[in-house]
Amino acid sequence: MPTPMRRLQAPRVWLRYVGRYWLPPLLWMAVMGVLSTDTFAAEHTGGVLWQVLHGLVPQVTSEHYTLLHLLIRKGAHLTEYAILAGLLLRALRANAVATWHWRWALCSFVPVAIYAGLDEYHQTFTHYRTGAVADSVLDMAGGLLALVLLWLRAATAHPRLPLSIAVVDEHPAEVYGIAQVLHAQGVPYVLQMLESPQRARHFFDRLATQDAGRGPDLLLLDFSFPGLDTRALLQWITALPGCRRLRIVVMIGADDPSVEEQARALGADAVVPKPVSVQQFRALGDLIKALVCGNRPA
Repeated sequence: MPTPMRRLQAPRVWLRYVGRYWLPPLLWMAVMGVLSTDTFAAEHTGGVLWQVLHGLVPQVTSEHYTLLHLLIRKGAHLTEYAILAGLLLRALRANAVATWHWRWALCSFVPVAIYAGLDEYHQTFTHYRTGAVADSVLDMAGGLLALVLLWLRAATAHPRLPLSIAVVDEHPAEVYGIAQVLHAQGVPYVLQMLESPQRARHFFDRLATQDAGRGPDLLLLDFSFPGLDTRALLQWITALPGCRRLRIVVMIGADDPSVEEQARALGADAVVPKPVSVQQFRALGDLIKALVCGNRPA
């Protein structure tokens, strides 16, 4: 069950975000920097490869060995930059549900191209290696190949149905924050605003007659909504067959632990204080991703 928003500490969340998404590409770039030194020059790797290859295939000729050595080294160039492009795309995507965006791809390819040029420039200062424009182009081709493959994977993926969201809140301005975070997450959605007790009762009365799985995916409920017994409503909703997959986020106006505990005991998946900021809704990204990716039929 998600942690209440008021307990989240911004520095800790930021460090976790950096460590999870940006540390891997930075560490990989450091590894690539080591691989670009004289230690891994062809003069040094060739001897190791010859011993391994000759042990496996004693009759290998010098011509075959030279060609294989060249192919392995060029393949390594393609692979390491393909991995870098994939890690950068993952970092830029972060918590978003969408797996692909052209802006992310462009922002991933630019560092790949810059690093490829700097890597070859660095090799001009080494003893056993030389910088070559052709190698930079090969490196960029590796990054581009990874991005194209990831685009093809996203393009051929089964399209998801829009996320259905019901909001019980008398203040339509709250919907702006919800729309902002859903847009940032790349989630297609249908939003239904229930800003009066009459509309809310009519909506849930109709929901009671629907089959299981036909209800909304996400309910945002103002726990102090005037004109509604939200405690009884929450308990009733969680017992409906049509709401078996429903995830419920309760919004409370007062920082009262007893109210929070009561809401959770009645079936709320998360509790957030009002007014709800965009940052707090973004912290519900894992819940939204679970809804879209795993907890409802595609």
